[in-house]
Amino acid sequence: MNSLEIQEYVKGLKDGKAKTDENGDEVTTKVSSMVFKVHPDQKETIKEALAKKKEESGTEHDNVALEQITLGYIEGNTGKPKVTVAAVKKFLGAMTAEKAAALVIDVHPSLGEDDDDETES
Repeated sequence: MNSLEIQEYVKGLKDGKAKTDENGDEVTTKVSSMVFKVHPDQKETIKEALAKKKEESGTEHDNVALEQITLGYIEGNTGKPKVTVAAVKKFLGAMTAEKAAALVIDVHPSLGEDDDDETES
């Protein structure tokens, strides 16, 4: 867009009028805003969450990321992921047998103990 087209586009955004994109499809420009105050540490947490969601979803827009985060919360898809036996099997199956065994032994050290190590008489 040239500067005149940008000015017209911005004016249309302010007016809430529908515009058309490069394909001639109507683009709605009605938006609303929300303003709330947060503490500095909360602001950093929010920024980190938005950045993470933008990276995961491939969007560059904070508003899209925020919507996805809130939809996930509403749908109950937030917090710790649910670990299933199938997921653990898939995770361990992607490793070499030695690495998978070492990981399991790290979690359950008693599995690495040899039963054949009896004291000699």
